[in-house]
Amino acid sequence: MDFFDNANIQYQELNGECLLPSDSGSQVFGAYTNNLFLNQQKVINLTNFFTFAPTSMLTYYWSVVRRNLEWYNGYVWGIHNKGILSSQTASRLCKMATDLTISGGFYFEGTPTAEKFLTAFCRAKDVEAKLNQKVPLLNGIGFMLAKLDVHPNGHLDLNFVQGNRYFAKTDDEKNVLAYYALIKVLTDNIKGEDENEMGYYLVEKRYLRNGKTRQRYCIFKGPIIATAPTFGGETDRGKGIPFEQLPNNVQRYITNRFGEGVLDKEYTLPPVFDGDIGAKIVFNSYAATGMDEYTCFSDSTLHNVHAQLYMLDWTETLKQEHKYIAQDFVAMPDTLIGPEIVAGYHSDEVRNIARQLKNVEGYNKRLVKAARTRDPEKSVPFVYQPQLRIKDYNEDINQILSEIAANAQFSPVTLAGHLRHGAEKTATEVTSDENATRLTIENKRKLISGALNPLFQMILRHYGINDSCTMIFKPGSLSNPKIELEIIERKARNGWLDKEAAVMQANPQFTPREARETMSKVAKEGGGMYNGGGEGLDDIL
Repeated sequence: MDFFDNANIQYQELNGECLLPSDSGSQVFGAYTNNLFLNQQKVINLTNFFTFAPTSMLTYYWSVVRRNLEWYNGYVWGIHNKGILSSQTASRLCKMATDLTISGGFYFEGTPTAEKFLTAFCRAKDVEAKLNQKVPLLNGIGFMLAKLDVHPNGHLDLNFVQGNRYFAKTDDEKNVLAYYALIKVLTDNIKGEDENEMGYYLVEKRYLRNGKTRQRYCIFKGPIIATAPTFGGETDRGKGIPFEQLPNNVQRYITNRFGEGVLDKEYTLPPVFDGDIGAKIVFNSYAATGMDEYTCFSDSTLHNVHAQLYMLDWTETLKQEHKYIAQDFVAMPDTLIGPEIVAGYHSDEVRNIARQLKNVEGYNKRLVKAARTRDPEKSVPFVYQPQLRIKDYNEDINQILSEIAANAQFSPVTLAGHLRHGAEKTATEVTSDENATRLTIENKRKLISGALNPLFQMILRHYGINDSCTMIFKPGSLSNPKIELEIIERKARNGWLDKEAAVMQANPQFTPREARETMSKVAKEGGGMYNGGGEGLDDIL
């Protein structure tokens, strides 16, 4: 009876002969998921900076942002430490949204001088790579900080701070008036193995004073792992820990990175920052539900899918437990477990069972399971072959995935390609099915470029270029390339697209200038050009 007794499982009648498990609960995966959760807590902690959150924001960070981070990371307290497997769907959703948003790249549209300079600047500063790294968590949290940093040599850099690593003050127009952002967490114990250990938080403060933008670096002390919504009192006073009071390894890091004498020293940033803090919040949506008075927040892509994410992981766990429980095994009356099984029964089947009895309990728990008999006259072993219901579970999972996609404002087929109904769809059906995804991605691109364009203008002015220039995301392809091309060709032949638009839609990697150059080259080579009737269009596309 060990197999069932140890699991604390209820019993039910089977075929009127014996009692077998009715529900596995969390016993199959409980130990596994709990260990994963504990290990994750020790390795990945995205809430440590919340200790220093302003009092007015603390509840939002601890209740909303923390929960989003848990789902993004795949381990939610009270769920994934209780025997529920993590499908990591939240992370997959956020990374999918990132790929659709920025994988096509971006270009600049303005004067040739401005375009060339910003293109070279972004290439040198790895701006696209930084976006690829940070935007997944932008989707997960709902906001991040884009800021211009000044190197000692006077050159600018464009960097991004995840929403769990900064706090910002904004006005009604969402302009950043001040912020403090976490640069790095340092420990006295370099390994940082003690979860109760205090850490040293290197923080950048930036604010406006008398029309000038000021910057200050400070060190604060707080717990390495935040396990409760506590407030760090040092930030109230606006003073950090003096350099001479820091541990030696922390002093060395500060000196190696910034030089000597930088802590608690106020710097005035270059004139291009006058009246502008040089930072913008990149929003994931246009508002934060129920937080209208806080213009520094916006909703995460995960905002409306927490319940569905839980249902998905729970259903997937039930499916896997069902596969485990529904394995073929021999139901052995508990009175027959032991050496007497060989002496009492002489069939080949029973003798084969006996050969598997290897552990200290006298039987192999995987192949032979004890069962209580209601009728002693029916005390015979039999092979139990449960019916698998994987198809039923898969249908439930697909339905939940569709709900997750809809609540996150994506087409279901975007989240999971197998959710497309039917073997094939017409071009019209595909386009209609993906309208939700297109609109969502367009809004995300507008929010990112809307935040970055003012910073790009500051960069141009800093380097003496007074021209205007705009960041534009390349269209990218959100559907089947073959079907997409068919749609473009049909629109072009019907006169619904001009030459440049057709070429750019068919070649999302092109900038407008590259599209025009391609059309000119094709014309010179005698390939023909689109003239309203579609002649020569295939050559261009």
